[in-house]
This record gives sequence, structure tokens and C-alpha cells, in this order.
Amino acid sequence: FARSWQQMRDSNSASSGIFILALQNLCHPFRQNLHRMVLAGIPALLSDEFETLSEESAGAGIVVFCKIFENRHARNSLSRDVRLRVLQLMSKVIFQGKEDDVMLKYVASIYLFATQDANVLQDISSDEACMRVIYFFLHHGLDGEDIGLIRIAVGILSHLGETISFDEHLEGLMLRVLDQEDVVASARAALMLCKVVYAPEDALMRFSPKLITRLLRMLYSAKRTIEVELKVLKILVAVFRQPNALDLVSRSDLKEFVVFCEIRMTNAEGLRLCVSALHNFLCHEKHRQTEECAAVARCLCNLLYS
Repeated sequence: FARSWQQMRDSNSASSGIFILALQNLCHPFRQNLHRMVLAGIPALLSDEFETLSEESAGAGIVVFCKIFENRHARNSLSRDVRLRVLQLMSKVIFQGKEDDVMLKYVASIYLFATQDANVLQDISSDEACMRVIYFFLHHGLDGEDIGLIRIAVGILSHLGETISFDEHLEGLMLRVLDQEDVVASARAALMLCKVVYAPEDALMRFSPKLITRLLRMLYSAKRTIEVELKVLKILVAVFRQPNALDLVSRSDLKEFVVFCEIRMTNAEGLRLCVSALHNFLCHEKHRQTEECAAVARCLCNLLYS
């Protein structure tokens, strides 16, 4: 199939569209076809040919890429060079302004599937074109109130996790995501922030008090899930480990967190994390000199005896 495509391409460039549509049809009946396409070099051939395709054929090509990247076995058979080349090609598609909302989600899904593999995360996060399009997905979703695209974009960032650089711009986007109060998007945002906090590069001190306050509000939300609760508590364990934690957590937020620990704990892992956070707070002399120290110590004792 690949040889025939190459031969027909050399003699008649218009024939490529027929092959792309045939590929799209082959993606659906048998999943093993996807791995066979990779072994035959189809993704590399398709990426080389992509910019010469008609709009309809290019759309079919994007669907083929999406199906290949969705299948872990096929995706893992791609070389890192081909994988990055496809992602860069998809970023070109987005910034040429030719995509519609459906195609935008296909391209975003390609990135979501690609970032599930740890061995390529650094390649993607260090590539300017890739990161630019990932932020575009998030901006486009937030501005258009497209919760599906927001979920995909935050999912991509949560996969990249500790490999991305956390800055004021990204924090602003995360605050907007959390303001959506969507359970899936909030869980993925909490996961991303947790990975950032525990990354080798200390990003915690780039968190603003506003972000910490917003994370604490998630603990008190009726929509909170155990998954979100645990991620936020892990972040707070790291926050209270800092000697200047009170620069990040306001006194009122600290009091509310103590109340949460006393009356709203619902699972053993959450209890353990609450104990760790409060213990970390009391480890610093500066914190033990505050008026909140007695309430924190009393709560910690109650938790240890519960």
C-alpha cells in the first residue's frame, strides 16, 4: 500500500487524496491495522505529503493521525522524530487558521494521546511550536466556553506536569480553569499543579496566595472528589514545608484549613496528608510563634488520636 502510494504520488499528486481516504477507512475495522500502518512507514509518508493535500484529504489525514496516536501499541512504535514532526505539523494546521471546531478537537486529542508517554514529554515541553499550540487550545476553550476543549487542554498540561515551566501566565490560566468549576477539568488542573510542586525545579514559590486560596476553596466545594481532595492536600503538604508558608497562605485560609481537618475528613489517605501538612507547619519556629499555632497543634493531636 505504501509503495503504491509513493509510486502514484510521483506520477500523479492528485491521487494522494484517494489513499488518505482509504487509510481513514482502514483505521476503523481492525485496530491492528494501525500498528501495521506504522510499521509500513505510513505516518512519516503522510507527514511528508500533508501540506500538499486538499482540505478534505488533510482532514482525513488528521483523523488517521488521531487514530494512530490513540492506540498505545501503534503510538509506541513511532520513532520520537516522527512523533514530534507530526505534532509540529499539527501546530502549523492550527495557526494557518484552516481548522474548524471538530478538527481542533482532533488535533488537541493527538496532543493528549502523545503526552501520555513519559519518554517524549521533555521533547514536547521544550518545543516552542508545541507549547504554543497547547496554550492556544486552552485559551480557545476558555474564551469560547468549550468545556470539552478545556478538559483536553488541561489534560495535556497535566501529562506534561513537572516538565513545564510554571509562570504567572500559566497560573492565570489555571485560575480561569478552576473558576469553571468543572469536576474533570478541576481534577486535571489539581494533578498538574501537584506535579509542578513536586518537580525538581522548585515552582512552589511562584504560586501566588490567590492560587493557594482557590485550591483551598476546592476542599470545601460540594463538587469536590476524593481525587481532587488528595491532590490539593499533597500541594498543602509542600506549602507548609516552606519556612515562609504564611507568605502563601493567609491567616484566614489557615484557620479554615484547620476547621476542614477537624470536621470534614472522610478517608484515611486524606487524614494522613492533613497530619503531614499540620506537622510541617509546626516544624518551623516562625510558625510556632503565631497565634494560630495552638489551634494547629490541638487539631494535630486530635487527628493523631482519631
